[in-house]
Amino acid sequence: MLLDGQTMKGIAEELFITERTVKFHSKNAYEKIGVASKKELMQAFSDLPSPRHETLQLSATKRA
Repeated sequence: MLLDGQTMKGIAEELFITERTVKFHSKNAYEKIGVASKKELMQAFSDLPSPRHETLQLSATKRA
């Protein structure tokens, strides 16, 4: 969701959790990946396709 450009608040609302929980887990993920910010995260994964984009493509392919 972060890679899709969603905000912490948007993620929290979509997952029905608090924004603080999103920040907590994001911080842990950043540490494991070795980045310090959302911008660095986006740069680290900029060459990968969006997971949601792939899901949408697969869904469209199955319908065809």
